[in-house]
Amino acid sequence: MEIKPHKKWTSRINKWENISVDEYKFIFEQAKEKLDDVLSETESITDKSIKIGTAVVAFLGFYLGLVIQNHLFKSHKLLVASTFIFAIINLFVIIKLIFPSLISNRGCSPEASTTPDFDNDDDKGYYLQKLYYNSIGILQDKIDKTVTRNSNRILIYKIALASFALFLILMGISLGFII
Repeated sequence: MEIKPHKKWTSRINKWENISVDEYKFIFEQAKEKLDDVLSETESITDKSIKIGTAVVAFLGFYLGLVIQNHLFKSHKLLVASTFIFAIINLFVIIKLIFPSLISNRGCSPEASTTPDFDNDDDKGYYLQKLYYNSIGILQDKIDKTVTRNSNRILIYKIALASFALFLILMGISLGFII
């Protein structure tokens, strides 16, 4: 899977003042819906990561109790140590997924939507179009950045799943020596 670096959006609209307010409104609503979808995917990755993290902690507690109770560490040090190492690695990966950095917020701030020359006399009568135009660019940029970040997080999530699977396999092998 190739992850492309984020590239700032460039508009395909050459003359922003020729677009009607209704057309801008439609484009803005579509961009807002798309950003909501992308941010929902971000939240979904976080929720799934919390579930895996909870499972790792529960299984790790269970495993630790069995290791101590059956003195498994004395006879199978490498296996027990490997199992704990995979569990700890898994927890670090999951923490990175649960607390992602640089998450985009929904919507646009007024400061970002208005440019320094927003109320320029040359653009009189086009302020609403200019506002929509600036806001659409901001939303598109957030969409692009979040899609890139989600692609990276999905890759990390797959690593967390693989690490969790290895932890469970090693734990199963260890428990096979008890039974």
